Amino acid sequence: MWWDFLIHKNKIKFIYKIYRQAYIFVLYLIHKLRTQLQQSNGSKGENNMFKKMGLLKLGGCVLALGLLNAVINPEDKDVEVKKEVQVVEEIKNEVDYNTLEIEDIEEVILSVVKEKTNKKKDRIVSIEVSNENYLFVDLNANSYDSTNNLLTYSSKIYNELKKFKSAEQINIVWHAIGINDTGNEVELEVVKTGFSKEALNKINFEKFPTKSYKKYSLPYFVQPGW
Repeated sequence: MWWDFLIHKNKIKFIYKIYRQAYIFVLYLIHKLRTQLQQSNGSKGENNMFKKMGLLKLGGCVLALGLLNAVINPEDKDVEVKKEVQVVEEIKNEVDYNTLEIEDIEEVILSVVKEKTNKKKDRIVSIEVSNENYLFVDLNANSYDSTNNLLTYSSKIYNELKKFKSAEQINIVWHAIGINDTGNEVELEVVKTGFSKEALNKINFEKFPTKSYKKYSLPYFVQPGW
């Protein structure tokens, strides 16, 4: 998403400041070490010092690359997923999985994801149950969520909602703020997925790869550029 670039840019600036201060401190240590070695060992000490200085500089470069990789590597999204998803061992209130009551569905969803987004918006936008026992769930995403994040959340939610025995189809739609073609912020439906009862029973959502959504989910939609 477009704001991910700004987030990573700020992280890089912060890491650069830390690295710069650390590098200055290393140079100070090298200067002190050189002075002491020159006083005690002469030219031999100076040669040893240059070898140590080279190792320190090399170590500093490796550390800097590692920190920058941790900041800009897209896989750090997994950390965000772990921070957001909060599966609990027990649902607070008793849930009747034999019916499709809105309160029970809310209880299950909020046992998986937080009640509020990082922008303090209600997580649940709406929950609807059709006469055919089709369950439609609309949720708000966090401002930092990627497609992979939202599909990961969805798998955890599907894994719980599939326990409702009367559900014939479950659809999940994620909403988020994006930029439209006029440059204005609007609420968009950014990720849509859905599974029939037959598909829900076949899929092991605990190990279901997010890349498999495109093959098995019906519907499957991701907002272009998301």
